[in-house]
Amino acid sequence: MLDFHIPTFDDKKWINKVLDGYSGFGSENTFGSIYLWRNFFGTKVCSYANCLLRKYSFKSVPVGYAFPLRPQDCDSDCLKTALDALFKESRSYGLPFVLTGITKEDLEYLKGIYTGQFKFMEQRNSEDYIYLSSDLISLSGKKFHSKRNHISKFNKLHKFSYEDVSETNLEEVLLFIDSWFKDNGDTGEEGLNYESSAIKEFLNNYEYFNFKSGILKIDGKVVAFTSGEEISQNVFVIHFEKALKEYDGSYSVINNEFAKRNLRNYTYINREEDMGIPGLRKSKLSYHPKFLLRRYQAIYLGKDREDLFL
Repeated sequence: MLDFHIPTFDDKKWINKVLDGYSGFGSENTFGSIYLWRNFFGTKVCSYANCLLRKYSFKSVPVGYAFPLRPQDCDSDCLKTALDALFKESRSYGLPFVLTGITKEDLEYLKGIYTGQFKFMEQRNSEDYIYLSSDLISLSGKKFHSKRNHISKFNKLHKFSYEDVSETNLEEVLLFIDSWFKDNGDTGEEGLNYESSAIKEFLNNYEYFNFKSGILKIDGKVVAFTSGEEISQNVFVIHFEKALKEYDGSYSVINNEFAKRNLRNYTYINREEDMGIPGLRKSKLSYHPKFLLRRYQAIYLGKDREDLFL
């Protein structure tokens, strides 16, 4: 049986060693994402065959696995060994073997190694929105006309200041988060409701995460907050972004200011998925993503002979 356990800060070193070799775009492939959303997804992690394995569950019932991640110095045999181990564990539960949130690259690997043994279903609500950082910094061209107008209107109405988040302003940010969720958190969306605790846990343990974060202030009051971390040398992911709705344009301004000040060295910015929420989908599309990172669920077809897979 694989030694899966709930991720802790003690896992950060070995998880980051694996992730250091990752060159993809997936927002879930950072320590911050794994740790902060562990309770929401019922995430457990395991090191096996030098790979990072993740299992997801709902009310303690396993519902699927992430595609294994291997370190840079590990060949493709690591993946085969890790996948075989996940398959054996799923059989021990008497449940279907399901890999969730896999990418097109993962899908092609499974097709090549386990021909005809999986069926694949696209997961539109889980697809990450990937943008060119240069687009979000410059907002140039006709397609960003409305964003520039929002920012211009905001600048005419308000004299704001920008600050990177640090130990000196953490308490102000925590108060802002309390205020934002008091006004916006009761939506019935489970992910949004959980997000409040994830943000607070991050802010209360700020020194343990390699995040970049920023805030906007008007008259000394925090009115917007954003935060994320590096996926790879070329890709940065925005995990959190909140702004007070009474300051029209504040989302556009914090997005643009943070990108200009902190993300010029990255080619791409991942703004995560829309979770199937119509308003969130509309907002993410309005920033004109370069592409969506396609996601799939891979379901083992349940052949009678186990050696068809192993």
